[in-house]
Amino acid sequence: MSPAQGDAVLNAMRRSMSERSIYILPGMDVASKDRSAWLAKFEAGPAAFVAFNPHPVEQAIGGAPYATFLLIELLSDIAAALLGAVLASCLSHRLGYWPRVLVLASIGLLATIDIDVSYWNWWAFPSSYLLAQFVDHVGGWFVAGLLLARLAEDR
Repeated sequence: MSPAQGDAVLNAMRRSMSERSIYILPGMDVASKDRSAWLAKFEAGPAAFVAFNPHPVEQAIGGAPYATFLLIELLSDIAAALLGAVLASCLSHRLGYWPRVLVLASIGLLATIDIDVSYWNWWAFPSSYLLAQFVDHVGGWFVAGLLLARLAEDR
């Protein structure tokens, strides 16, 4: 999409969407019991899933939205790693190093199947997104598993 097209889309969104929310298009009248008109519009396309944030700076610490997003990502990754460490410490020593690594890597596989396959299926996220998430989640938890399984061995 060109910058001019992007500006046109953003201007239309500003006029139609007022709050930070998920918007599903075509819109649906939730009060109506007859869904046939909506279904016909949906099937004819186009359809969209929009995560809209009209004022990203409002969620920012010190007016720096990108730094805030990175900080929140870092903290959530640390929390996930701590939970992974707890799981690693609960695994039996008789299991062996590599099986423990694979158990931890399966956390990433579970997340990808549970969350990202649903996005791909329901919201038409591209297959390249799904593949990238698979590599990120499974690969990340595999690398974390290499360390956490070793640390759990030493306890």
